[in-house]
Amino acid sequence: MAPLQAAKTQLQNDIDQPTSTTGMTSASVATFNEKLSAARTKIQEIDRVLASHPDVATIRQNVTAANAAKTALDQARNGLTVDKAPLENAKNQLQHSIDTQTSTTGMNARLYKCIQCEVNSCT
Repeated sequence: MAPLQAAKTQLQNDIDQPTSTTGMTSASVATFNEKLSAARTKIQEIDRVLASHPDVATIRQNVTAANAAKTALDQARNGLTVDKAPLENAKNQLQHSIDTQTSTTGMNARLYKCIQCEVNSCT
């Protein structure tokens, strides 16, 4: 049972690893949460197996399953992808502001020059 207990401990440590999903794509967060849930379920299954005095084959099978759950969770954690959409939107809005022609009607030459300096520093 020691190998199964060790596999359970490794899986639990992986589950307990703090992971921020803030700013990640919803698809990658959903995948991570799915694998995290599966890993937690596997811990519960291992607890039941350990309580039932399993044979060697059952222990091996559950060690393999625990390792697979850990690998899947690690891959999902590593697969968390930054959501670039908010940054792209901000960039596009900024570019639009830069590209929009500023009306200089009614402005004196000094104010016009200040605006031009500001616009040129943004590009």
